[in-house]
Amino acid sequence: LRLLNIANISTLHAFALRLIEQYHYTIDLDPQFRLMDDAERTLVMLEVYNTLLEEQYANDNEQHAFATFAAQFTTSTTDDRALQEATFSLYDFATARPDAVNWLDHLSDLYQVDQEDFTSSQFYQAQLKPQILKELQGIVDRSAVLVAQAPDTMDEAPAVNRLLNLQADETAYQQALTLVQNEANDWNTVQQTIKHIDLMSWGVDTQGKRKNFTKKHDPELKIAWDRVKDEREALKKRFTIVLEKYFVLDQAGLVLAIQGAGRVIDRLVKLTKDFSTDFLTEKLRRKVLDFNDLEHFALQIVSQEKVKAELQERYTEIMVDEYQDTNQLQEAILHEITSGD
Repeated sequence: LRLLNIANISTLHAFALRLIEQYHYTIDLDPQFRLMDDAERTLVMLEVYNTLLEEQYANDNEQHAFATFAAQFTTSTTDDRALQEATFSLYDFATARPDAVNWLDHLSDLYQVDQEDFTSSQFYQAQLKPQILKELQGIVDRSAVLVAQAPDTMDEAPAVNRLLNLQADETAYQQALTLVQNEANDWNTVQQTIKHIDLMSWGVDTQGKRKNFTKKHDPELKIAWDRVKDEREALKKRFTIVLEKYFVLDQAGLVLAIQGAGRVIDRLVKLTKDFSTDFLTEKLRRKVLDFNDLEHFALQIVSQEKVKAELQERYTEIMVDEYQDTNQLQEAILHEITSGD
């Protein structure tokens, strides 16, 4: 407690600002600047983006490469708002990282797939397969619950058939899950098999004969199984969504789609990097910075060995409140000034 009065207590942004004020000369930064508020930042972003967009259209090649790229984001309103939102979102996400440029440069690496080893590709193993497994596992788990919690059949044929349907569903969903889990299966085998999974009609037995509830059956039994039918239909809809989301294309079509997405991402990355450069240039021209700039300039400063050593000597202990809320850029700043002791 006796050291509390001399402790350097502040927000990370205030700490970054003090670093810049003290060491701005080490990164050749003009110390005469002010911080923008959110409203001004948004206005400057829009101004810079619109100027950049006009330049991109004006300098488009004979094949209209940029116009074709921009059309990927065009909505029914025929404006470029979706492209703007994608650019701003990618910019904000990238600049919350200490390695923004390097991260952007490698963003499309996952999309480098080919026909020969698609299921061995990083995209499939790290992105597509885990998502498919997660969704199929959820369906299998829910199907098992429906079977476990199914009403008593009371040995009535309509109810027995319906229980059979639930059990067959669980087997079919598990089959789909096992197909994806099996590393030996290629995509075409998985896609074609799952695509042609045919769930039994409600109330039909293995011979294709339907048994319906009639007046002679206990009405409560019918009501109970009607509720199960609603839940089964909801689960079938989930499975249909998975089929439409992942299993429409065979391997050749899927690889082409992924490669096309990679090219779109490459173009979006280029646009975002151009925007980032122009945005920073305009802010420096106006002698304004935003909070993100404070963090990036602070990282540049503390990454210098002389400054780092000076700060490590100055601070014997660093405590961070709500550490889980720091982003990677903020964590990198803190990491640079810790001695590791």
